Amino acid sequence: NVEKSPLAAQSKKSVYRNGYTVKEKPLSYKPYSLNTPGRRRQQAFAFGASLPPEVQPSAPLSRTQWSMLARGAKAIPLESDAKELQVQCCNAILGRTGDICLVAPTGFGKSLLWTLPLLALERGTILVVTPFTSLGGEAERQTNTLGIRSVFIHAGRKDPATLEEIACVSFRIVYVCVEMLESPTFARILHSDWYKRNLVAIFVDEAHCVHESDTWRPAYGRLHQLRVVVGEQIPLLAMSATLPSRYRQSLVTHAGLKANYTLFNIGNFRPELSTVIIHMEHDANSFKDLRFMLPRAGQSVKEIEKSIIYCDDINLLTEMLYWIRDELTELSLPTYAIDILHAGLSPEHQTRALADFKTGMTAILLSTEKLGAGLHVPMVRRVAQYLCSGLTMAKADQRRGRGARTHGTTAIGYFIAEKKFARGGQLSPEKPGHEDPGMIELLQTASCCDDVFDRYLENPPRSPSDIPPSRLCCSNCHPLLRPPREFEWIMVDPAADALRGEHQIHLNTTTKGRILVYLRSWRDVEWREQWKMRWPLYGPRSLISDNDLEAVANNAGKILSVEDLYSLTHILHWDDLSEPLFRAV
Repeated sequence: NVEKSPLAAQSKKSVYRNGYTVKEKPLSYKPYSLNTPGRRRQQAFAFGASLPPEVQPSAPLSRTQWSMLARGAKAIPLESDAKELQVQCCNAILGRTGDICLVAPTGFGKSLLWTLPLLALERGTILVVTPFTSLGGEAERQTNTLGIRSVFIHAGRKDPATLEEIACVSFRIVYVCVEMLESPTFARILHSDWYKRNLVAIFVDEAHCVHESDTWRPAYGRLHQLRVVVGEQIPLLAMSATLPSRYRQSLVTHAGLKANYTLFNIGNFRPELSTVIIHMEHDANSFKDLRFMLPRAGQSVKEIEKSIIYCDDINLLTEMLYWIRDELTELSLPTYAIDILHAGLSPEHQTRALADFKTGMTAILLSTEKLGAGLHVPMVRRVAQYLCSGLTMAKADQRRGRGARTHGTTAIGYFIAEKKFARGGQLSPEKPGHEDPGMIELLQTASCCDDVFDRYLENPPRSPSDIPPSRLCCSNCHPLLRPPREFEWIMVDPAADALRGEHQIHLNTTTKGRILVYLRSWRDVEWREQWKMRWPLYGPRSLISDNDLEAVANNAGKILSVEDLYSLTHILHWDDLSEPLFRAV
């Protein structure tokens, strides 16, 4: 028996197609079957009278040989070598020694495992089952760039010519979602003897989705039927950054993973990631608990820290978009700095939104599961999960893992939890209700968050040398990671505040530019006369940055006191510089 997540008892998620909600209907065909009674009969693809020989086991290659192949295909940098675990898995594929379950961190290079074996084989094809269309499209582009002809089959690309090319192994790698895989469209390929004799291996990418999705994506629960069609002699490899034992048992039950599979588990510990737990103080639809994610006044889009905010309520996510846009307008920042991504939007918008975020055209992306596991987005410094109800430990770790995908960077994962998750409330790891007990412990623990992730995700022990001394693991161990608390100012004298609005001056662009020129000149004089001799290592910009001066110039007409400068600037020597700056304004 498979241990079900407590979340399985919740109502099923909405399913979207072309931007519209669709109701789940009974299948009109028999999954993985070439023909279904009542439907037009079809035949499997066949090519000529004689069949090619089956792909045979091959001798293992050394790490040096695999590294040379990978470098030659530009799959790894010239100064790098293939990882030892990659070598072991690739040799297992060549030798057809059995099924494999691989647990390795986000960014480890798991996708190389379906690329490298093909570099060592003269013929053959690999089938990759992917959970998301966005992930399939990205993977297709990456492997085609390496010179390995690949294709992603989906509802918009299933023409007979392409299907025939797949069956005759013109494509070395085929990416497909599980719903397309079980359809009559793909059955002509799976039942083709030519194709099956050339099939090297089957990969289940982001394999944690099998356990988490079988209740609302029933095709995952039927994945085991694939092996009945293509044969159990073809190795199956399930890969993810999060595959604890109960998830692996689901793979045996639902995906047909052999019970005697080989497990490679190096865990998902990433020292470049920090965890911050925030318990909400305000109503969810006020979004006040998200204010720390807003950029500063005067920043350009390129200067805003690239951030992802996850929320699984599409209506709330849409309200969040409008709220943040209003806040950006108040800060004199462009509203195009933020975008939204979810399955209810048109495919064109989804493609554009993801592309703009990757290239830095937008700095903040609001998303649901559509920005799922496996997608590589460079330079993400902050990932926030807004509302934790219905979240599993595996999904929480996967989402946090969207951060710091660029080598040498760090990121913070924020979990903003509803009040029901507060310590001492009705929920506890022992009485989780419909929530994941691991998530409850993560949100309530006073000890290190790493310990909770390690225990529930079954990460193996690690050496102290794996942890940089300067690492800030979580907000429990390092409270300064928590964002500063926001206080609300209460107006004492309403009449005075009303008069304040009357004294504000509306400035045009030319005037703001002249003010900025004057303030830069004032800063140079201030530095030469007051700071140059005392602080020889300081320059003018060390006193007040260009961004701060620009923010002051753009809001000069609203500045009526020294206190007004405080929200616009980030001046280190505030006591020394605030009064002179105000006089200059």
